[in-house]
Order: sequence, then C-alpha cells, then structure tokens
Amino acid sequence: KKQRSSRSQKGYSKLPPVEEAVAAHLCPPSALGLKAHAAHPSKPCRTASDLANRAYAAAGQAGSELHTMAVLQVFQAKLLRSMDESGQEHQEAFSDLGCSARLLT
Repeated sequence: KKQRSSRSQKGYSKLPPVEEAVAAHLCPPSALGLKAHAAHPSKPCRTASDLANRAYAAAGQAGSELHTMAVLQVFQAKLLRSMDESGQEHQEAFSDLGCSARLLT
C-alpha cells in the first residue's frame, strides 16, 4: 500500500485528465461542459482509454520497480566492497547480501 500511495502522489497511478482543447478536437459534440472525469461517448473510445490507463499505470509501476532494483544493487556493491576491504569474515554481512539478492529475484 505504501508503494501505491507513493506512485499516486507522483502521478503514476492514472493518466492526467485531457485538456479541454484536445478533448474538443477529438470529440466535439461531447466536449461541451467536459469535466476531468467525463466518460468517452463510444464503447471503442472507452476501451482504448481504459487500455491506455492500464498501460500508463503499468509503466509507472515498472519504473518504480526498476528504481528499487537499482537501489538494492548499489547496496550489494557497497556491501561487497566493504567486505573485500576489511579482509575479515562477516557472517551477518553475508546474510544481508543473501537477503537483498532474494529481493531482486
């Protein structure tokens, strides 16, 4: 839930509303009095809009997941570097590394 609210705050959960000028050009008869959440007049338009919204949400989620993976990979690299530089065995560090590797898969 925390990730979902973060995506919503950044605007990745759904497409922003269409500007009135664009809506009037695309669908002139129904553009009068257009609100932010107005429905499309035809079923093909509604279906295309729904698919576009789903694709937009999926792209936002994929971007969020890629960022998480990058952060975890940086953590792994720093952990491996510190283990190599110390020259000592660190059982706790190995378990942390294994835990972060499992999160990536």
